[in-house]
Amino acid sequence: MPFDSPTPDPSMVPHPLGSPIDESQRLGPHNSAPDPDHENHEGAPLVLTPFDARLLGAMAEKALATPQNYPLSINALATACNQTTNRDPITHYSEAAISDELPRLKERKLLRFVHPTTGRGVTKYRQVLNEYLGIDNAEIALLSVLLVRGPQTVAELRARTERLHGFASTTEIEDCLREMSSADGAKLALRLEREPGHREPRWIQTLCPEQGEQRAGTEPAASSGTYTASRPEPAPYRPGLEDEVARLSAELSQLRVQFDAFRAEFG
Repeated sequence: MPFDSPTPDPSMVPHPLGSPIDESQRLGPHNSAPDPDHENHEGAPLVLTPFDARLLGAMAEKALATPQNYPLSINALATACNQTTNRDPITHYSEAAISDELPRLKERKLLRFVHPTTGRGVTKYRQVLNEYLGIDNAEIALLSVLLVRGPQTVAELRARTERLHGFASTTEIEDCLREMSSADGAKLALRLEREPGHREPRWIQTLCPEQGEQRAGTEPAASSGTYTASRPEPAPYRPGLEDEVARLSAELSQLRVQFDAFRAEFG
């Protein structure tokens, strides 16, 4: 009887240079392959917890802003989630809590593990929310910022997506948001009523209902220390600071791996 060789897993293929990569990354950091199971998702709206929203939003943001440092290790992902700039609210998620949550996101087909091809690497993680929802680069750029910073005006979104996607104008952003909130789409965004004392209305993402409840003045259920006790005013924006921290964290993680290997070999 002829022997049939096992069929390789199409989701994981070795990169020509030896670095870990999964199949969808062949399209590049700013593109995504269509999800073959997307039709199965349409019947059940996606609902995220604030924790999941921060994890996926931070990964989507980093994929677009710093593709050279993506996918993210656990350490880099914790740094991205807990930044004190460009985040609202400020959080203090532990690496242990993040590590426990990632398999659940993978099971929901919202995230993929990227395993190292050598024994000295570390497992990294990449979100596939854009593939799950079937949205394009412009939409995932806006969605990522809404997920990590909450409701924002069109002008704020224009400033905060400059490194993520090349929007030509605030009008283009507003058109994209309207498309994201249309009845024909997945209703990923919602325009809030203009608040007294504000010149412009704000937009909010709809995947995380608890985020909307907080903004409406109601308190979310207790979340085992997920949020800080207070909500300080955001620090002034310092371009590139969070990316530099993420890069240094990634380098530190790699040095730790190399040191452990050296100690194991030479005692």
